[in-house]
Amino acid sequence: MTDAGRGESRLFAQLRELHAAMDLAKVSYMLIGGFAVNIHGYVRATHDLDIMVLAGDSDLLHDTLCRLGYSAIDRRADLACYFRGNDRLDILYARRPVSQRLLTQAAYADLNGLSVPTISAEACSASRFRRSPTIHAAFAI
Repeated sequence: MTDAGRGESRLFAQLRELHAAMDLAKVSYMLIGGFAVNIHGYVRATHDLDIMVLAGDSDLLHDTLCRLGYSAIDRRADLACYFRGNDRLDILYARRPVSQRLLTQAAYADLNGLSVPTISAEACSASRFRRSPTIHAAFAI
């Protein structure tokens, strides 16, 4: 379980633990969703973490998350959802070239000394606020 005792939020503690595990397992990821939107200066309430990983890393990611105590409640070819107590993690798998390109173009956000790969502000803005067909295609199967 995450340790939010450092004066950090439960979500940030979850992210810190996830980041370390992903680094150790050599699984590239990118933060997307509400937490990423907030990093880029938009206000959006969120209660979970959302990440994107390469589709080919889905089994390695699954094993990594299971070692951290997560359970998969939904696991498909294009997405997955994991829970561990009150921690929720939603995953989109980058399958198409456009989504794989987004993953390689992650912007790095410095969060209290933690360098977190995050969807770029441009892609984040396009996907959340302008509903760009390119971004929507990226998240499709």
